[in-house]
Amino acid sequence: GLVPSDVDDPFNSHPYLTPLALGALARTAEEGADLERVRRFRDALRSPLGSLGDKLIWGAWRPLCLLGGILAAVLGVRPGVVIGTLLVAYNLPQVALRGWGLTVGLRLGFDVGGALERARLAQWSERVESAGVLVFGALLGLLLGKGLALSGLGFLWVWAGCVLLLGGILRGEALRRWAPVLLLLLIALGLVISPGAVGAG
Repeated sequence: GLVPSDVDDPFNSHPYLTPLALGALARTAEEGADLERVRRFRDALRSPLGSLGDKLIWGAWRPLCLLGGILAAVLGVRPGVVIGTLLVAYNLPQVALRGWGLTVGLRLGFDVGGALERARLAQWSERVESAGVLVFGALLGLLLGKGLALSGLGFLWVWAGCVLLLGGILRGEALRRWAPVLLLLLIALGLVISPGAVGAG
């Protein structure tokens, strides 16, 4: 195989960033690197890749895509369009991330750490998380405004208040921890608002 037999035990990390480790280990094996060094290198990659991937994909990108889909549905976008857009929006970046990781790993081998640092995945996680919070605030404000039959300036105040309030409260792991509860609240709120109220301009 590409990796020496005594270091090919299961590699538990984030699936979308594992190709980076696979490419790097393949490069080190091709170069005939010392087996013990390869083992230490593999173990050192596992935790950072898992943490970065969990934070970026599970904690930021997936909630943003789901919230964006719900917002689009509330705004009246056709279900087929919402589902199709969600599939593309969620899968295209992760396919690109896998391809980037494998390419970088094969090219750099032991030096992938620098490429990871330059990619600024942690910073991108924070940006996506912030976008998710804003989308959730916009969705909650939209539902509240429609449910209370507000319009004009009153609607804008409620909408902006929800965006700013949630933006100030939810950061980082908070969005990930509270996402299931928030989604249930949104669904409950949506059920008490008539379709005519939601679709009204």
